[in-house]
Amino acid sequence: MTSTPSTVGDVMTHAVVAVGRDADFREVAETLQRWQVSAIPVLTGDDRELAERVRFELVATLGPAAAVDTGVASENGRITLSGDLPDAVSAPVLERLVRSVPGVVGVELRLTAPV
Repeated sequence: MTSTPSTVGDVMTHAVVAVGRDADFREVAETLQRWQVSAIPVLTGDDRELAERVRFELVATLGPAAAVDTGVASENGRITLSGDLPDAVSAPVLERLVRSVPGVVGVELRLTAPV
């Protein structure tokens, strides 16, 4: 007997995929098939605006040094962070922080940390 899911987290898709509003129908159909999903969010926001919101959250949470040391790029809701970290422990914290910003659908870390 299988148990009934009790939270959304029990049934949600963890890897979010999205398309931009300029995607054509073929791209949407291919993305749905590739990811084996039946629906996909369409992002209508500006990538520059999303990157700025992420930068704001980084500075508000980590202080002004985060703005200098961390590069933020956005493409179709996917954020890429680049730069140097003070320690390896910071990477998961940064990833969780960035994922909490509305509009972010994915995070890629291209960060270096001391060994």
